[in-house]
Amino acid sequence: MQLITKPLRKNNFDLLRLLLALVVIFSHSYAIVFGKVKDIEPYMRINNNTSDLGSFAVNWFFVISGFLITASFYNSSSTKEFLIKRVYRIVPAFVVAFVLSIILFGALGTIAGAHPFENIKDYFSVIGLKRNVVKLLTLQEPKGNAYLGTPLPKLLNSPLWTIQFEFICYLFVPVMGLLNVHRIKWMAVLLFAIAYTMMLSQNFGSFFPEDPNYSSRLLYNPYYLPRFFTYFLSGACFYIYRDRIPRSRLMALLALILAVIASVHGKLIHVVMPVGGAYILFYFAFHPTIVYPKFASKGDFSYGTYLFAWPIQQLLIYFFPGRFNPFTLFVFAAVITLFFAFMSWHLVEKRFLQFKKNYIQPALAARAC
Repeated sequence: MQLITKPLRKNNFDLLRLLLALVVIFSHSYAIVFGKVKDIEPYMRINNNTSDLGSFAVNWFFVISGFLITASFYNSSSTKEFLIKRVYRIVPAFVVAFVLSIILFGALGTIAGAHPFENIKDYFSVIGLKRNVVKLLTLQEPKGNAYLGTPLPKLLNSPLWTIQFEFICYLFVPVMGLLNVHRIKWMAVLLFAIAYTMMLSQNFGSFFPEDPNYSSRLLYNPYYLPRFFTYFLSGACFYIYRDRIPRSRLMALLALILAVIASVHGKLIHVVMPVGGAYILFYFAFHPTIVYPKFASKGDFSYGTYLFAWPIQQLLIYFFPGRFNPFTLFVFAAVITLFFAFMSWHLVEKRFLQFKKNYIQPALAARAC
């Protein structure tokens, strides 16, 4: 029996993505309450401060994206159509979250004391319009002086920085198409091996070290490219070899044991997870009996959950200092965030997906004539 069964649309990716988004909220609750995750966040305590649960979840997001986006490319009639679909899916909700993080959440995060409106005026007077326009156009996190007095001040919506790397990975998929990896399958493995080697060299050596003083308006930090490419290309390889990878309880158990050992050891996480962790992910995503293909029938709320959680968590800490521990912050923030995710889906994301269909289908019909 194959690990990845047909039809491909019969999977648990919608459920997994929402669960991963909630894991990110849980991990960030520790950062927002204490101002750090080192020695505090549960997964960090297990793995000797190598990786937090939020990073773990984001890595799996990239594995899922690698699989689905590669599939999207090979099911698109052209590179142009592929890129249009990707822009319509990722950019509109990002723009809304970015703008609201500044003009709504950030502004609320300046109200303090007897002169709240003066505080808001000061906030907007130094917001840095040109700087934030560049951040918006390059899919980075917004900047502004809000949430002062909290453990992590001035971070309006920190998780948005990963969206830029997500889109960079999208742009790399047509390059894979030019290399004909769908037919020359070993080429996909080679690309993965290059990224994987670079990432391991970062973790175990001095290759491409992180520069704490790095600053650029256009690219968040190239240090993270090997990591995100590794996990994205892992998912792409699982798609390319979907007809050849067997489904095995023994392999899944072995992968799980290695994942546990890697988590305890710490530095072995990135050795095991791009392959073993990905196998576990797809083992559940295409489970023959535990399957929820219609989980998102009322809406796909995972992206909105990821986009809006951070500023909601910041506001809760800002207005109710000392009232939350990480668990209670997670619960309250998750409930409020899911409401915003619901609104994001129905007012923004779904509408642009429909707009995408209305654009692409007539174009396909015209080419068929």
